Amino acid sequence: MASKVYFTDFCSTNFETMPQKLARLIMTAGIDQIDFEGKFVAIKIHFGELGNMAHLRSGYARDVFIVTSGEKMALYAANNITTAVKNFEDRSYAKVRGILLNRRNVPDEEAKVRAFADEHGLPIVADIPRCDDINFYEDRGMTVIEGDPTLEISQKFIELAKTLLEDKV
Repeated sequence: MASKVYFTDFCSTNFETMPQKLARLIMTAGIDQIDFEGKFVAIKIHFGELGNMAHLRSGYARDVFIVTSGEKMALYAANNITTAVKNFEDRSYAKVRGILLNRRNVPDEEAKVRAFADEHGLPIVADIPRCDDINFYEDRGMTVIEGDPTLEISQKFIELAKTLLEDKV
């Protein structure tokens, strides 16, 4: 069964504010009907997209994990996000908790990302290898875990989820 994906940009209009738009997304996706007590929720936000305010408002997130590769532009974006979130830590905003290395197989990738993580005092929480199985299942409208939970790459994501759920970071 394919996963359902719901999308909205975060552009506000004269007729609908960003919080109203988020509320509409939550209602449309049925998120308001889910019992979240004791459960883990992830929301993926692409910083720098057209219309994105490039910051998190208080209350929208607690923990931020930055997904990056060793590519120059990815590390540049990771630095911007880290700096922005850290600027608001003293106001009880979200906190950067770690790095998720999403490999692109660039030369010296691990060393580049490790240097970035060390510079910012962040752990590398997961090292996700580049894997054709991800694209294979995405083309079929599934996550790799839905497609074949026994694959090594699926196990990487399951390990990451357990680490985050058990708050071992």
